Amino acid sequence: MRQPAGSDVRRARGWSRAAAAAVAAAVVLGAGAMPGAASVPHATGAARPTCSTVSITLLDHELAIAAAHVNSVRRGSSGSSLICSYFGSSGGYRNEATIVYLTATPAEFTAIVDGLRKTHRVVRLGGIADGAYSYAVSPETFLYMLDGTSMIELYAAVSLARLEALARRITPLVRT
Repeated sequence: MRQPAGSDVRRARGWSRAAAAAVAAAVVLGAGAMPGAASVPHATGAARPTCSTVSITLLDHELAIAAAHVNSVRRGSSGSSLICSYFGSSGGYRNEATIVYLTATPAEFTAIVDGLRKTHRVVRLGGIADGAYSYAVSPETFLYMLDGTSMIELYAAVSLARLEALARRITPLVRT
């Protein structure tokens, strides 16, 4: 069977990353960018996640990839979202992963999942934080989880089992 050309893979990956970014933007805009709206704060004493909250070593081990660098971008009117993009020195999308940290209420989280169900086969995952869901858009798998007021999105070109393992490992690191 013919493998997709590099540009086809990049185009497919770009579309799925664009879809995830659109969902993230909707949450950020809905949660804190409207006039008069306050972003949902983390619980007292809880540290705000940084891109070093999940180390490259932990990410590489759980996802079986070879990321070597991480870039971060803060979004939202109060910097309430954080996008951490992990990249390898080679290997393209197979050595990339993204973790997005957002603040969200349970109602906002449910609305996002309900929206995703309209266009994707969404699977509920038990035993992860306060709730977790996943779907796939080849070649990537997406996992959304809510822990208190922290919503975390994970996506990479790996199996759902690998993303679940990472989610279970990072939940205590970002617990609110």
